[in-house]
Amino acid sequence: MASRQAGATALGSLQRAVAERTRLTPAGVIFMLLTASVGFLAFQTGRNLVFALFSLLLAVLVLSRLTPWLLSRNLRLFRSMPEEIFAGKPAVVLLSVINRHAWLTALGVAARDLIDVPAFRIGPRPFYPRVPPRSASEIPYAVRFRHRGRYQAEAYEIECGYPFGLFTRLLRGRDPREFVVLPKPRPLRRSILPTESGTPTVGLDPAVWRGEEDEFKGLRPYQPGDPLKRIHWKTSARQRELTVMVMDHFENRRVSVLLDTKVDPTAPRFRRGVSLERGIRVAASLAAHLNERGYAFRMGAFTPEP
Repeated sequence: MASRQAGATALGSLQRAVAERTRLTPAGVIFMLLTASVGFLAFQTGRNLVFALFSLLLAVLVLSRLTPWLLSRNLRLFRSMPEEIFAGKPAVVLLSVINRHAWLTALGVAARDLIDVPAFRIGPRPFYPRVPPRSASEIPYAVRFRHRGRYQAEAYEIECGYPFGLFTRLLRGRDPREFVVLPKPRPLRRSILPTESGTPTVGLDPAVWRGEEDEFKGLRPYQPGDPLKRIHWKTSARQRELTVMVMDHFENRRVSVLLDTKVDPTAPRFRRGVSLERGIRVAASLAAHLNERGYAFRMGAFTPEP
């Protein structure tokens, strides 16, 4: 867990919690029954020691009820999503609990992210033992999505039960974020992958062309036919000989990836969906491979007419 100072401007921009409630825990129910039993015994016996114990138990109840409310009333949560999320693969989400209180430290805080679809959290629920005043504590947690698509993370929950866990204060706030889950990459056959030489392969038609001048490489003597704009006049004047700049060219390769979305209309509905999803996964995997290899590519989808 890492802690960082949060500026007043950033803290002020966060929205207030939209719902707050206090919940009595099972441990709190047992403790209240115990307190009631001790109180009944104190009034029946009239012993000072039993009254003192009853007063102590009542003080613990009041403290357990007020402390979570004081600690959690100025808490907010900020969510940081990764740039790329793939279906079926763990994605690390950074949850930051921000304490806006000027002098009170929040203790024993748990957070939960609320997403509009079921997602599988990997590992324990994020827990923040201590959040200093006017600062934030960050904890990463991993989540896995089953399917690709566009998702919405609307709300979050913050829960505090410090110090005894008899009562918990639950805050629900809004931090709307939209993100896209990409198709899960899959291994590709070598026959559809471009070669290092740029020669065409099955399903691909790479075009190789000279790019623009990239960076300065060096100097050489002028040769007939060299463009005048490449003459380095300062060096030429110093050496009393025309000298031209040599620029390093880079070579780009273009690839167009086209996805045929036509499916067999006579096939069952679920089989048509599986076939289209398989094609999307192959196209996405090919795009990821091209991006890693430094290709310039474009993607498109079409449905051939019958």
